[in-house]
Amino acid sequence: MEPILLVPGEIEIVVVALLLVFGLALAFAGHRIWKGLMGIIGAFLGFVLGYTLGMVFSGELAAFLLGVIGAVLLGAVFYRLVSTGVSLVIAAAAFTLLYRLGAGTVISLLVAGAVFVIVFLGFERIIALFTALIGASMVVWGLDLLDTSAYLLVPIFLVIAGAGTVVQYYDIESKKKMPVVTHASIMKIDVVKHCPTCGQVLTYLPDYNAWFCYSCGRYS
Repeated sequence: MEPILLVPGEIEIVVVALLLVFGLALAFAGHRIWKGLMGIIGAFLGFVLGYTLGMVFSGELAAFLLGVIGAVLLGAVFYRLVSTGVSLVIAAAAFTLLYRLGAGTVISLLVAGAVFVIVFLGFERIIALFTALIGASMVVWGLDLLDTSAYLLVPIFLVIAGAGTVVQYYDIESKKKMPVVTHASIMKIDVVKHCPTCGQVLTYLPDYNAWFCYSCGRYS
């Protein structure tokens, strides 16, 4: 009969496999994972908040309905709330540092405002870079547990971190804004194409010479 508990060697293999899988996922799709995680956390917090308010001021049915509404609303905006909060914290840190260095209130405020705008607008790219580095570190950690040579770990880290950053940045840049078109500008064609992501019918836009999925909000 096979033992129920894993032996140390088997545990190490499991740990290595988890590090490699999650590390690669984080390195190449970290900004998407982060968005999804923030959505889940926001939905959970929204449900707890709405349910609690409902139980305080009404009955259980109203509490459940408020919880669902809170989950939907906070889940949709929680990512932006987090990015705004992080941007404010970094801007406040920049202001404090400059002010203590004697830059003056006006200059410190101007620089802090610029820092806030830069971090807020580039927050998704910052997350992409950060997750690419963390993911590459996890992969290298897993390979190190397999006694991989240090001469290989350094280039592996650089390749995964660099490739992951490039792939994530390309994914971010590929999310073009939804085009503004009229019915007259949509060409009538016989070919029907479906979105490879969601399966919805694609719309051909001759002005852009491209197929667009209104469900996903991106070109295909």
